[in-house]
Amino acid sequence: MHTHHLATKLKALKLGGMLDSLETRLEQAQHDNHGYLVFLEWLLEDEIQRRNQKALAMRVKKARFDEVRSLAEFDFRYNPKIPAEMIRDLATCGFVERAESVVICGPVGVGNYAEFLVMKRSGAQGANNLGAAPTSLT
Repeated sequence: MHTHHLATKLKALKLGGMLDSLETRLEQAQHDNHGYLVFLEWLLEDEIQRRNQKALAMRVKKARFDEVRSLAEFDFRYNPKIPAEMIRDLATCGFVERAESVVICGPVGVGNYAEFLVMKRSGAQGANNLGAAPTSLT
């Protein structure tokens, strides 16, 4: 990509990310005969997506996960007693919006912390203040 003459102005407005897709979107709009508003909407959508991805990456980095895993990787067939639907519901972090507390407890070594990490990573998209503390009931 060559340096666009709008680069300085976009950077001054903290919209430098638009430079990444500016030429592509311009060509696309011209080729398909789209108007200025469609072109602008595409640029703004690209910028919003870039910022959301950057914010998610920052939250994941701030969370300092030991391993980065997703719920999609978890094999619920391994233990059919695991309430898969409940885990998937928890992973949406809807409880944060409802201002509810969640306690995951169980014997040591059964994956409570791993479940928490998956939930926290899923929640990193909107709930960045989840916390955990190992406890003993003895």
